[in-house]
Amino acid sequence: MVKFHRLFSISNNKEASIQEMWTPNASEGRWNFSWRCQLFVWENNLLIELLGMLDGFERCGVDDRWRWKLEDDHIFSVKSMYLKLESRKLWEDIRPEGEMKVFRQIWKFGAPFKVSAFVWKAFLNRIPTCLNLEVRNCLPPDIGNNCVWCVSVPKSSTHLFLHCDLAWKVWSKVMLWLDLNFVMPPNLFIHW
Repeated sequence: MVKFHRLFSISNNKEASIQEMWTPNASEGRWNFSWRCQLFVWENNLLIELLGMLDGFERCGVDDRWRWKLEDDHIFSVKSMYLKLESRKLWEDIRPEGEMKVFRQIWKFGAPFKVSAFVWKAFLNRIPTCLNLEVRNCLPPDIGNNCVWCVSVPKSSTHLFLHCDLAWKVWSKVMLWLDLNFVMPPNLFIHW
């Protein structure tokens, strides 16, 4: 699939196992490739290269199945993937310890998963705000990235939830209702 992506894209058996693709016979065996269209000359050259790489293929008596290397029983689990990603130590090199503490707490608060996921995306500034959409070229060129309420300030997650005039009015009402004095923090981590 990776090395011969064109052949894979026109294959009729993308999900087939090796056992299904190989037909043994008395002397050696043969590969059973099936294409959705006739191969062009250059695609046929790719097939010849692929068959050259497969030359000398020997089957062993092991079942052909998917295996997850991170678990002893070779069955995928989200926990094993999470632990693998967490062990890469990339976050600790980039993020201060205070922010790492916030990221560890997000998932432990019993909020619905979609709420925790949204908060996590907000902390990482991955919410599709105008600023993020502009960076990914998802907005037409004539539409700016400024906040629709403040007009002059680019719309980021921090601005949207903390510094926008509308957000400030909401926070003021919440703090008044809770009878608290409140100073707006500079970012979402401190606010947390």
